[in-house]
Amino acid sequence: MKCPFCAEEVKDDAAVCKHCRYDLTVVRALLERIEELTRKLQSVTALPADPPPVNRQRSIEAVPVAQVPHGERAVAIADAIGRHTPVLSPLATVLLALGALLLAHFVIVIHYDLSLLWLHIASLVLPFAFGFIYRQNTTEYLFSDLLAGVLLAVVAILAMSAVVAKVDKVPVLPTDRQGWIEYIEYGASIALAFFAGAVCRQTAIAMSRPTAKTSGFVYFAAKYATAKVSGVTPHDPHDPRMDKYLKRVGLAEKIITASIAGASALMSVWSGLGQFL
Repeated sequence: MKCPFCAEEVKDDAAVCKHCRYDLTVVRALLERIEELTRKLQSVTALPADPPPVNRQRSIEAVPVAQVPHGERAVAIADAIGRHTPVLSPLATVLLALGALLLAHFVIVIHYDLSLLWLHIASLVLPFAFGFIYRQNTTEYLFSDLLAGVLLAVVAILAMSAVVAKVDKVPVLPTDRQGWIEYIEYGASIALAFFAGAVCRQTAIAMSRPTAKTSGFVYFAAKYATAKVSGVTPHDPHDPRMDKYLKRVGLAEKIITASIAGASALMSVWSGLGQFL
């Protein structure tokens, strides 16, 4: 076969092009899918001019999801996420996130005087959602995304404090150590939620475009997420050391899942038999 990136001849079972070093795993899956569809199309066009209705119905049946190649399945899911994600400029995204946080603070704290738990939930969900639509392309450096989250958190907290200070006649900034600790913890939750959303979006983009330049963390996350979606063992033909990291994460996930299941079972037994012990 010919490498679709450099047009040089490579072996049919090659995982990496020996000329340009691009990963051919996903590309081969797409080419095999195209060949399969071509054969199906040729078989349909070879039918008689007026085939029986039952044959016509069978010829247009969709291919079961289980038959979709593994690499293509992950790319298709990532592409679907990209198509349904709103496209906004980074500045507009941060401003909208700030407006949403201030509106949530006004409704929950000022207008309805609800529990602060609802404010903390909103301060996690809203920054994550806006962080997810913050960036449209991958980047090799995540510092700018984290900086945008920190800036959003600082401005949001100062604006919320100004509103509370005007309504309750209290100082804008905390006057004791405990107050500053609460400020920092609340701001960190906003900043990290925004950063987590941006990283998840970059991971989805890296899944749909495996050759895109990304940070090491996003590259690792995309490899592992692709493997989980595809149902195959995570691996990296370029770097055998990455395989060890991926396998360790998979083992850790299994241990955590088993621990949670075991703890749930013990809690169920204790709830049912605790009163008799």
